[in-house]
Amino acid sequence: MPSPYNDTEEMEHEVVLIEGDIVSSESASDSDSDTSYDSQFNWRHGLIADPNPEIERIEADMERIYNLEVAFLDSEKENHKYYLGICMSMGRTRFLLNVAIQPSTFLKFDIQSVLNYLANYSVFTTYRDIMDINTIRLEIMKLDIEPRSYWQTVLLKTCWIRIVQRVWKRVFRERQEVMMKRRTLQNIRYFERHGKHLPGLRVLPTLYGMLR
Repeated sequence: MPSPYNDTEEMEHEVVLIEGDIVSSESASDSDSDTSYDSQFNWRHGLIADPNPEIERIEADMERIYNLEVAFLDSEKENHKYYLGICMSMGRTRFLLNVAIQPSTFLKFDIQSVLNYLANYSVFTTYRDIMDINTIRLEIMKLDIEPRSYWQTVLLKTCWIRIVQRVWKRVFRERQEVMMKRRTLQNIRYFERHGKHLPGLRVLPTLYGMLR
């Protein structure tokens, strides 16, 4: 006659697959499995926890960022003001404000900690679930709420940084050329006699006025 405990015994030896990790139910109680699960998974990022000191540092930084940003995070944003953070694309030309960070806080932490904070506290839950830290783009955004609309639409202004970077490369090259020519013997003698550099070497290109 078959034992009534066969099903129970089979269940005790059952192997449970949890997110790619194999855990034997024979050696774990309900409380132990909860602890094991929490220790194996990082709910904040949806990733397997890693004792890597760098990850622990980022985790600590995120907590510090949150403590500095908690009031700003839930505050009502002002229309036509500029914000630093991430947005959600709703098409080719329409973007919605996702989450922002204060510039003062941004300057206190490394970019990886900031991006992890922004990803974790994303306003859009579905967006947070599919968000990849390596693909997040930090943007300078101008809040531009459309009339009779509840959506916090933004205009991206980060493109101006790229323009400045591109122009500065050219200006910096010109600056280096002027400095090299000022060191020539001809210019040094001219400067000794007239108290000024040769024509064409008297103005050193700078950031100011380079976009004119």
